[in-house]
Amino acid sequence: MAAPHKKARLNLNLLYPQGLPEKIYLKFLKWLLNYGKFILIAVEVVVIGAFLARFTLDAQEAELTQKIDNQIPYIQSLKDDEVLIRRTQFKLTEVKKAFDTNPDWKNILNQLSQQIPLGITLQSLNLDQSGSDPSEKTEGLSFRITGQSLSNNDLAVLLGGLKKDSNFKNISLTNISFDQGVIIFTIVGEVISK
Repeated sequence: MAAPHKKARLNLNLLYPQGLPEKIYLKFLKWLLNYGKFILIAVEVVVIGAFLARFTLDAQEAELTQKIDNQIPYIQSLKDDEVLIRRTQFKLTEVKKAFDTNPDWKNILNQLSQQIPLGITLQSLNLDQSGSDPSEKTEGLSFRITGQSLSNNDLAVLLGGLKKDSNFKNISLTNISFDQGVIIFTIVGEVISK
């Protein structure tokens, strides 16, 4: 028969380390020696890759510089055209500004002429834009009509028509005189801005 098997007891205490504990700098040194070489190799690969990429980037930069240098004479040849275009744009801007700040003379004169009867002869028509705000086209635009008429009725039609017209305001007969059967008059008023 076989001899009875004795169980061996092993006492293991996990709370107290066996041997001397390693210092932290020694652990770091071992880690650096084991894994640091891989880090060093990776850094060297990146540096060599950047060094090689520099050659391709330098070649691309030289190519682009050459293309730009080739186009400089063409661009310089367009300098006169650019000056002409800028001058034209400036003129167009000035024309637009003048158009925007001035009243619509054509419509104003058309509105006045529609109110004048056939029996009235104009001696003068003065339009004054003094005191006008440049942002408003006809703000502050006043007019002065000097004329003559053979009939009181024509003068009354003119005054009545101007007063009834919504395009005019402050219409008044400022001067009236008679000379050899002809009525000489002066009418002043203002154009309403729209």
